[in-house]
Amino acid sequence: MRKVLVGGGVAVGMLLGVAAEVPASATSAELTIRSDIGWQAAPLELAVGQTFSVEYRSGTWTVGDPGLARVGIAGYDPAADREIYQGCKILTDQTYGHLLARVGESAPLVVAHSGTFTAPAAGQLEFRINDDDRCLGDNAGAIDLSVGTDGGGAPTTKPAGPSTVPPTAVPPVPSAVPTAGPAGPANGLKLFAADWSPGFNGWAGDSSWKTLRGQLLTDGTAGDSTIFAPYDTKTVPDYAVEARIRVITADMFGIALRHSDSESGYIGIVRDDGTTWISAGSTSYQNEGKLAAGHQIDVGTDWHTYRMEADGNLVRFLVDGAQVASVTDNKYLTGGIGGINSWHSQLEVSGYSVLRLR
Repeated sequence: MRKVLVGGGVAVGMLLGVAAEVPASATSAELTIRSDIGWQAAPLELAVGQTFSVEYRSGTWTVGDPGLARVGIAGYDPAADREIYQGCKILTDQTYGHLLARVGESAPLVVAHSGTFTAPAAGQLEFRINDDDRCLGDNAGAIDLSVGTDGGGAPTTKPAGPSTVPPTAVPPVPSAVPTAGPAGPANGLKLFAADWSPGFNGWAGDSSWKTLRGQLLTDGTAGDSTIFAPYDTKTVPDYAVEARIRVITADMFGIALRHSDSESGYIGIVRDDGTTWISAGSTSYQNEGKLAAGHQIDVGTDWHTYRMEADGNLVRFLVDGAQVASVTDNKYLTGGIGGINSWHSQLEVSGYSVLRLR
């Protein structure tokens, strides 16, 4: 629910996608801007050169949950920003987390503090976080604003457009997995985020892997097939890999890290019946490669976030933030590469990240 403040403070409600009866004289509004949605419209139209005010009222957000701190509209400080993967910014000369505004089709403006700004074009006023659409999946939090106009240029109100409605192509991740242990290191600075919008974009796998509309897919024809991310963490030994996956049909699949080749590293594995375990090396789907049995999960056909962590000699497997398996093993202690493994499974992968733990 958002409120439009009318005249002497009378509030008229506006549901998402439903126009409210708002007098044309309305010149201010209160709104909540979410971090996990792209451009979100304020119910105000501006003329070229018209001034508008923005007051930051409350709230914080993050471009990496879990792991990164929450910040206000001024974004991350430069030192913290340098530790985050830099390939997801809208304004590359600004830090992540900044509040951005635009009017109509204008270039984005930085709103790093409460104050008065000038509309560079005519159109509807919109806001968002400085983080590209393809990287919003791990964002969390929202900020509350008050916005207003000076009344010049004959501003009018108009219902918020479709950008206020979150994308529906990827459903929200349920968190129905019971916790089987501690949640692990809360820190985790993003080092790499996958972008499949132009195709494989450096990912290496066999012909059973495909890309479609910015997602990574498997067709289920191959056995023991791993596709590796184009990011080597050899200088970062302690890290996590995290993938958002939906199962179409499955035999077995997994998420891998600390690989230097196809016969090394660790893999967190899930069977179609929800059995989980951690394996090492090329015998990932054989009993002799199994290092630790995990807890049963409900795989279903919903989206889940699968995460493997390597912290020293401790390896942990988590699903939707809950630990399902862990093992202490001294064989693979260096960085290496990570990826996603499939054994005769059809999968959809909407996101993949590498995060530093230490």
